Amino acid sequence: NSMCFDEGGSLVGFSEPVIHMFNKTSALVPQELHPLLEGKRRCLLLGDSLGDVTMAEGLGLQTFKVGFLNEKVEEWGRRYADGFDHVVLQDGPVPDMCFQALGVEPPHR
Repeated sequence: NSMCFDEGGSLVGFSEPVIHMFNKTSALVPQELHPLLEGKRRCLLLGDSLGDVTMAEGLGLQTFKVGFLNEKVEEWGRRYADGFDHVVLQDGPVPDMCFQALGVEPPHR
């Protein structure tokens, strides 16, 4: 989302469409970015809310979903485990598999 300001610097609105946690899907990928997806087979999805689970829907890619859960772990843990392929708890490190998927070496911890 982009904020829109008037000449005096006051916030007057947001760009359209307004993207929020419950409408994040590939349907909102701007047309000019579609060439970036051509020839791709996989998607590494990183999210910090359950609404992020659907972000890659419609891309037609094999998707690996990593969720970050820092609060209410007992309450939300099962739902995150159901929605994401891997869940990182309490500001834990990004899994090595994410770095490997990007073709870079994981940091030494």
